[in-house]
Amino acid sequence: MSDSASTSTPSPTTVQAHIVTDDEIKALGFDPHGGSNLTQPSVNAPTYYLLDDDAKNCRNIDDDEFKASYVDDNIVKCYLADYSPFEETLDNESLVVQYAGGSSISVAFGLIDLDLKLPADAYLKSGGVIYPIDDTGALRLNGVTTPTLVYTREWVLRQWKNAGDQNVQMADLVDKFVKAGFEPVTSLDANEGGILTPSTQDTDLSGVGSASSSDSSSDSSSDSSN
Repeated sequence: MSDSASTSTPSPTTVQAHIVTDDEIKALGFDPHGGSNLTQPSVNAPTYYLLDDDAKNCRNIDDDEFKASYVDDNIVKCYLADYSPFEETLDNESLVVQYAGGSSISVAFGLIDLDLKLPADAYLKSGGVIYPIDDTGALRLNGVTTPTLVYTREWVLRQWKNAGDQNVQMADLVDKFVKAGFEPVTSLDANEGGILTPSTQDTDLSGVGSASSSDSSSDSSSDSSN
């Protein structure tokens, strides 16, 4: 091959374009107006398998029905029915959960698991409320299924610990007063916030004045007789 040989440049190709007619589309075996009949594939809305103890049946429910009755939705207030900062554990207490519609339920505080991270195997409706359950039918309340209740448990435990620490400090202070020779507070009660305050004693003071008058009269009589 000669060094002087040059690479040839291909000549541009001429393309003739035209509007495709319906007849041409039909000739290829397609419906020219088929595109107008196409529909977007629908996204399946979530459904939940429900064991309905109220209606005594099992069925799939849609997202709207689920959220309207789910135990972790529409909550307006949570509180422990009764507790003391001196208790060793709150797991046996009852957590009262109030909802926007005015209804309320009571859940064992110890059933709310702070460590488990598993979804529900199914759902149970009882008393108008839908609960997440496992494959044995036991409640499964954890950070995945009931994040609001888990947050509530964490908050309550923090407040309980703080109240307990304050009570320990108060008890230590009273002990120091007693050892220093002060008359001790006879009774301490825990108020709602966990702060200890002296309780009011039922002390009868009605005879204090009369006793003093009587003593004065006796003294006067004694003086006059002398």
